[in-house]
Amino acid sequence: MKLSWRVATVSGIAIRVHVTFLFVVALGAMEWGLSHGTRGALFGAVLVCLLFACVALHELGHSLVAQRLGVSVREILLLPIGGVARLGREPKTALHELLIAVAGPLVNVILAVLLVVGARVVVGPVWLSDGGFVRALMAPPALATLVAALTAANLALAVFNMIPALPMDGGRVLRAVLTFFLGKLRATSIAATVGQFLAAGLAAFGLMSGNVVLVAIGVFVFLGAAQER
Repeated sequence: MKLSWRVATVSGIAIRVHVTFLFVVALGAMEWGLSHGTRGALFGAVLVCLLFACVALHELGHSLVAQRLGVSVREILLLPIGGVARLGREPKTALHELLIAVAGPLVNVILAVLLVVGARVVVGPVWLSDGGFVRALMAPPALATLVAALTAANLALAVFNMIPALPMDGGRVLRAVLTFFLGKLRATSIAATVGQFLAAGLAAFGLMSGNVVLVAIGVFVFLGAAQER
């Protein structure tokens, strides 16, 4: 894809980052730098890069399972609103689609668990008791703050992606389950309708709350569901 560059190759899959990623890194650096100076700006930039690394691992989860099931993967593209694994074709069976879809969120759950276990070793049990996790999220730039933010982000990625709205992972899980009973055409129609309904609600909520990111995600999901239909 134009305006993107390759940053890694895993199992023959090119991982590419769109040029707009630089804007997100600058935004993260500015947000933390305004309140914490140069150290905060560096922390913000590192945090954004690690968040995108988690997104890349999420997409690798989809991609490696897809390869295992005989589906080729052309590339993974990281965009400001998330990542996209470009499969060579659709999965042959509903079971294959189900397994590929759940692989991504499962990676995020595993990452969150590993981060929690690591934090207990480095910071101690207090990190998860007496509001320690929340305090770490609100604290100035520090290792505990970074771990807490990454843990929360991975849990949020897992939960958000499992919303039953095509083309998100949860929508693909919904379609796969419906396909067992209704066939793929009917299942796609239902899952796409649910996806567009939820996307419209998300975009409307974003407009009312003034959250441009939610509006952009809502529009992206709505158009993606229309394309799936």
